[in-house]
Amino acid sequence: MPEVEYKLKSYQDKFLFSTARFPALISGIGTGKSMCLIFKVVKHCEDYPGALVLMVRKEFTDLRDSTMKDFEKYTGLKIRSDKEVHFSNGSIIMFRHGAELNVLKNINLTAFGIEQAEEFESSEQFIFLRDRLRNTAAEIRQGIIIGNVNGHNWIWELWKNSPDKEYELIEATTFDNEDNLPADFIADIRKMERDAPSHFQQYVMNNWDEAVDGRWVIPINLIENAQKHNIVFPELKRIIVCDPSLGNDETVMQSIENTRIIAEKVLPAGFRDTMKIAGELIIFKRQQEANAIVIDSIGIGRGISDRLTELGHKVIDICSSEKARDSQFVNVRAEMWWQAGKKFMDNQIDLGDITKFDYDTLKKQLSSVLYIVVDSSGKIQIEKKEDIIKRLGCSPDHADCYIMGLYGLQFAPIIERTIKDAYANFDTPKSKSFMAA
Repeated sequence: MPEVEYKLKSYQDKFLFSTARFPALISGIGTGKSMCLIFKVVKHCEDYPGALVLMVRKEFTDLRDSTMKDFEKYTGLKIRSDKEVHFSNGSIIMFRHGAELNVLKNINLTAFGIEQAEEFESSEQFIFLRDRLRNTAAEIRQGIIIGNVNGHNWIWELWKNSPDKEYELIEATTFDNEDNLPADFIADIRKMERDAPSHFQQYVMNNWDEAVDGRWVIPINLIENAQKHNIVFPELKRIIVCDPSLGNDETVMQSIENTRIIAEKVLPAGFRDTMKIAGELIIFKRQQEANAIVIDSIGIGRGISDRLTELGHKVIDICSSEKARDSQFVNVRAEMWWQAGKKFMDNQIDLGDITKFDYDTLKKQLSSVLYIVVDSSGKIQIEKKEDIIKRLGCSPDHADCYIMGLYGLQFAPIIERTIKDAYANFDTPKSKSFMAA
């Protein structure tokens, strides 16, 4: 590699010299991500004779027209017709696109690099390559990625939302590299904050909570803030909520007191016996001393609701596909999620003792749902369940149940008690606030 002197920014230096098993540089446009990845894999090949590195891009045209051209520009090295670069010390860099990975099942790598990793819709290709980091020619074997933020995708889950130190995340905004970029470019992206704010937040400010086709209904920071609240409500309401499974999903039941989940019960995936689910709800209601059951009455929920009503229980039916009461929303599902998001934003949610339920699952699911503006009137819908499942890898059953519970609370009977008595039963206050009736 020709001798060229570059003055690295601190985030570039940290990425280039990272010894973590899985370093990632996720940063705004114009931050030198491709350059850093190229330098890192070349350095790896120079440090470890006999190294074998695979450079990957999802699409062939992007690999050919961007990744490979950038490599030759930054290094001065020529890529052979077989899409390989051979070093005098025996190290090799191979360039391949996503569709070619399946034919590399027996390859043993010392490192791999994925450019624009967010182009891959899941972690499948990353895991495939991770399994092949078994070449002993290198003392330090690494799976390296670069890319842009793309919401709460697989990269967010592994690097941003994971405490695992093997996944080292280095981040930067476009302005962190401002002095190396043309002045007219910087002036233009500053205008973008006004002209295209969503694009600006995602691609310039590296905002994980900004999505491509919509925005997160409940950003994760609002969910985390709700752990810190001790809200004293003027009335006590306690309900049981159930989101019956329509297929291979779990049937989730929650006991909600005002906005706190105080207990949770989950029936296994595929449990579809309506009478037994009704029985489980009655037992759960009795255990929790609740005075109403909120249920999604779509599909098998209709039969469960009818049976509970027949037995004299107070049932609040919610059909998420029905027309919303407010014309601002496409349906009840959109209305429920939007109202919940507003409550989180207005600090009206108190999650209480998070050890009483699966908080991590709830947080992940609540923060992974997008709203979409569907027309010029500002009408709102929630993205399709299939799209959420594709991103999460599972159905958001716990979040759906909780959102339905928050919505159903407005129709639930009040259990009378005074503010003084209510406050006496709370945990040691972290912060105090009082909600008006």
